Amino acid sequence: MKEQSHSINIFAIAFGCVIGWGSFFIQGTSFLPKSGFWGSAPGFLLAAIVALVFCMNYHYLSKTFPESEGTYSYVKETLGSDHAFFTVWVMLLAYITVLWANSCAFSNVIRFFGGDVLLSGFHYSVAGREIYISEILVNVAVVFICGRIIRKGRENALTLIRICSAGLILAVVCLFFWILFTSDLTALSPSGFTATGITTYGTQILSVAVLSPWLFVGFEMAFQKNGEGKKTPPGTVFKMAVAAIICGMAIYMALLVISALSAEGEPVFQTRHLFFSGGNKAEAVITVLTNPGEKLGQGGAFLVAAAFFCAVITSILGYLLSASSLLYQMSADEIMHPVLKKKNAAGIPENAVRALCILTIFV
Repeated sequence: MKEQSHSINIFAIAFGCVIGWGSFFIQGTSFLPKSGFWGSAPGFLLAAIVALVFCMNYHYLSKTFPESEGTYSYVKETLGSDHAFFTVWVMLLAYITVLWANSCAFSNVIRFFGGDVLLSGFHYSVAGREIYISEILVNVAVVFICGRIIRKGRENALTLIRICSAGLILAVVCLFFWILFTSDLTALSPSGFTATGITTYGTQILSVAVLSPWLFVGFEMAFQKNGEGKKTPPGTVFKMAVAAIICGMAIYMALLVISALSAEGEPVFQTRHLFFSGGNKAEAVITVLTNPGEKLGQGGAFLVAAAFFCAVITSILGYLLSASSLLYQMSADEIMHPVLKKKNAAGIPENAVRALCILTIFV
């Protein structure tokens, strides 16, 4: 029973980190306009295959170095400390960037659904977009609340990750079938979308396949053995990582279908967009977040909001757990200040978690 619980935790962390806020926008902003549905879908599949190849490499390393703590230790064991130092800093920068992006998604959603509720007080302009201090405070608060949950105990965070992962899957599945049975499926035909600027079918697929592997970044969290991985055989960890990649691909595919059907195949995308590239108006693009709510009403909007919330929470918690583990390992190897390896009564490197939360303020 305990081994099954550990396996579920491994899957939930990896899956939660694979699906983040970008999964709700990139179909409408990058893939459908350029490659259409039948160019994007095979591109996603190729990207998942690439991720599975990397997963197999991780599995080999986990069997070869069963006592290692994850990516940092694997690189140190195979290529030496210098390579490990460089690798871990690249990973930390990537994780911190993802933390920042997912936390910022909250204020953007509030701006979208709540209008001007946060648009008051001190603000400044960056690239034509007005940034308000109230929005910054919301973003920072989300990260610090998640950090507080983790410092209270790993099990608290894992429970929330499991719940949100299940909620994300349930919400997307419901939304998928709802819009599938209430839409004109001709929007999924090869002529349903007119790709702009990419004329050949092979190029459309490759343009998505080249960009998409980063969408599966996060599956390696399954191999971070700072918690559940130490208690689970390498073969089971590998199966959970593969399951996370496959489920992640299924969610991306479902969101691709939802985005295509909710836009009803319009080659010119004329819906509201969540982000603004110039003032408060920008060239409109389709997004998963916008169209289902407009097409399915309040029920559709609720499902999208629920899925979005679950995706962001699982991502923030998962990356905080893994990034704090990396800082702890570096501190234990005397690469970072020893204060970062201090653990609280719950066994959490609390100073490492605090440092990550503080760093996101300045990103």
